[in-house]
Amino acid sequence: GIGGTPAVDIPGWASDTAVEDSGVEDGYEPTDGSWIAFMMGGDPAVWQLTDHVLGSGETIILKVDARVTWQADTLTMTLYYNDGGTRVVAATEDVSITEAWQEFELSFAADDVPAAIGKQIGVLFANPTSNWLGIDHVRLEVVYVSPVNPEDGRKYVDWDEDLEWTVANGWDIDLYWGPEDDPNLSSKPEYKRLVDSSATTWDPGTMDPKKSYFWRVDAHEPNLVDPY
Repeated sequence: GIGGTPAVDIPGWASDTAVEDSGVEDGYEPTDGSWIAFMMGGDPAVWQLTDHVLGSGETIILKVDARVTWQADTLTMTLYYNDGGTRVVAATEDVSITEAWQEFELSFAADDVPAAIGKQIGVLFANPTSNWLGIDHVRLEVVYVSPVNPEDGRKYVDWDEDLEWTVANGWDIDLYWGPEDDPNLSSKPEYKRLVDSSATTWDPGTMDPKKSYFWRVDAHEPNLVDPY
């Protein structure tokens, strides 16, 4: 089952057994705030189970800043779901770190891991080496592709019709709008449109009746983890 030993006295974080020489310290030029966490190889992993229950259509994105603090070279990042008290891995990766801070990202789509839907999501970090590494600025984000109107595949749209979507209040909105020859909008920053986070419609202007258009709305829930 899942343990609950406090991990280096950081609120929200835990480890299955007591750590020997991991903790927090100032210095090392933190990327967020005044402190970083350091992890010794051989110490247990640190983890946090969030309150977020995964829904269909969501993508979970974990981001962390990491660096070497003493001769380590690898950080293990894991996203898991809680299945009746057992941590079940949904995605994991070993990333190579250097003495310079770098941002690393790990993600998975709920529909690719259907067993995780309806379960709480957690994050876990481990140091598989025999030396020390540092981590800072842990972020966990949920991205949801909103149902939209006009719906996908619709052939006939009024030339002055607004785009409409539905998302939870307080979520940030990324709206993408692009030409007929480029459906891969989520990776095209030039197609991103700024909209108010409370908006549920957007006016695309006059559309050419001879063209097809692609659009997408991504909703981002605020950071789900306690700071580290």
